[in-house]
Amino acid sequence: MTLRYLSRADVESLALGMDRVIEAVETGFRLKGLGQTQMPPKIAIRPRGSGTFLHAMPAYVGGDLDTACVKWVGGADDNYKLGLPTISGLLVVNDPQTMVPLCVMDCGWVTAMRTGAANAVAMKYLGPTEPAEVAVLGCGVQGRSNLLAMATQFPSVQRCRIWDPNDQAADAYLREMSERVDVRVDVVSSP
Repeated sequence: MTLRYLSRADVESLALGMDRVIEAVETGFRLKGLGQTQMPPKIAIRPRGSGTFLHAMPAYVGGDLDTACVKWVGGADDNYKLGLPTISGLLVVNDPQTMVPLCVMDCGWVTAMRTGAANAVAMKYLGPTEPAEVAVLGCGVQGRSNLLAMATQFPSVQRCRIWDPNDQAADAYLREMSERVDVRVDVVSSP
């Protein structure tokens, strides 16, 4: 039995583009609609009350993917004070036949990218066909992945209005995302 460990750097080094992530998320949604997945509700604990959580999220995706895993993700609102990400966790991938663990991997990048991709897929089916503008409320990790996903899914997006209660976070987002996507990014004063 060989157990592989993939750090966040290992995961990011795969250089999967947002287009591939969106495609994978859309496939997962399609398989869920076809009844080929098992995804029970999250199991959650709040060790120190509000502001912290741990979630266990087991899932099985059938079809050609045939994958079984558990995502163990935690969050703490005050982690930024310690220079830590708000959300962190691991993904344990198991052999779907034997249930032997095959891989333990950091899931920070996966979680961020999947969140943005899920919103892009939802907007593909529920939103306008060629949006020219989008808005991002909250300029953290998920705000970044959401704009990246929208810009990937919709080349028609020309402008993004952003808001964050923290002016420094909004300014950092503006600088970073203006370089990453070909979209005009403007900070606005209120949601």
